[in-house]
Amino acid sequence: MKKNLLWMLAAWMLAMVTVSCSSDDNYVEEPMWPRLENGKVVMGSGASRAEIAYVPANMDELPEWLQKLILADGSQLVGYILCEGTWDGQHAYFFWHGFSSLLAGFYTYEGVQLASYLGKPNDPEFIEKGGSWDNWTCLAFHYPIGEADEGEEAEE
Repeated sequence: MKKNLLWMLAAWMLAMVTVSCSSDDNYVEEPMWPRLENGKVVMGSGASRAEIAYVPANMDELPEWLQKLILADGSQLVGYILCEGTWDGQHAYFFWHGFSSLLAGFYTYEGVQLASYLGKPNDPEFIEKGGSWDNWTCLAFHYPIGEADEGEEAEE
């Protein structure tokens, strides 16, 4: 019995060594946080990478409830993204801030939440109802941790 246990333990250790050894030669570190690259806001990396056209809007042009959302809850400290597009045939806003982690929301012009977003750019519901990020424009972006492209400020 002890002999079988020792053989099993040796086989398990050998398996762990071969599984844990891997090459990082092809690993390219790409930040996951939102960032500016070539005039676009980029979220995620690899297959979950999404690029959104960045056209900053004046705060005064936004609905009052959005202005309050941006200025409240410490959004200035942790970062936020505000985009405009179409959700399920309606003019909508997408708002994410750092305290919400990956959870964000789609809202009507009046501030009624249409749906939650769980951070999956290839989610079939998002593609069906939101049309993909190609159909959205980022109006406001602030992310204090992310790095701006070519020395630009990471604020609108």
